[in-house]
Amino acid sequence: MRSAPPLPPLPLVECQRRASPGPAPPDDGEWGAAAAFALAQWSGAPDPLAETLGPSTFRLLWDPTALHLRVEVAFATLHVDPTRSTSDKSHGLWDFDVAELFLSRGPEPLPYGEVEGSPLGQYLDYLILAPRTDLDRTWRSGASVRGARGEGRFTVEIDLPWGGLGPAAAAGTTRRFNVLVAQGRGAQRRHLCFSPTGTPQPDFHVPARFAHLVLR
Repeated sequence: MRSAPPLPPLPLVECQRRASPGPAPPDDGEWGAAAAFALAQWSGAPDPLAETLGPSTFRLLWDPTALHLRVEVAFATLHVDPTRSTSDKSHGLWDFDVAELFLSRGPEPLPYGEVEGSPLGQYLDYLILAPRTDLDRTWRSGASVRGARGEGRFTVEIDLPWGGLGPAAAAGTTRRFNVLVAQGRGAQRRHLCFSPTGTPQPDFHVPARFAHLVLR
C-alpha cells in the first residue's frame, strides 16, 4: 500500500498592515496590494478546479482593531441555502459552501476561534478549546462577514476583531491560523486549505498543522 506523500513544512505568512485603517473594511485597492496565497486540497494535492477555473486564493490584512480576510473561490456549481439567516449564527453552515478562518488566541494553536462565512453573507463562530471535544458554541467573535457571487467565482470577506481573541494586536504579534474552504456537494465537494492537514479523511481541525502568522 502506497503511503501518502509527506506534508510540506508549516507555512509562515507575514501579514501587512492596512495603509488606511478605519471603521470601513478594506477596499479593492488595499486588497490588490496584499499578497494572494493559493489553496490546495486538505491532503496537499492540487485543487481539481484550479487548472480550468483558476486558483482559489486568500489575502490577509490587519489593523489595530481586526484581522481582515478575503477568500476568492472558484466553483463549478454553487451550493448554498438562501433560507438561512444572515443576522445570527447559522449552525451547520459547513454543509454548504463556506470559507473559514481558524485563528489562535496567542502564539500556540490552542485555543482558537473558528469563523465561517458563506457567499450569501451567512456566518458561524465557535471558540475551540479542544477540537471536537471542548468548544464554546455561544462565543461571539464580533466578526463581520460579507459574501458576493460572480461568474464561476465567489468571494467571502471576514473582519475578525482582536477583542474576541485576546489582547489587541500590534506589529510583531504572532498567531497560528489556517484558511479553509468547503465547496460543492456530494462526490464533487472540495475541501481546500492553506496548510494541508494530511488526514485520511477531510478534517480541518488539526491545530498542529496551523500555519504561522506574523503581523508586520
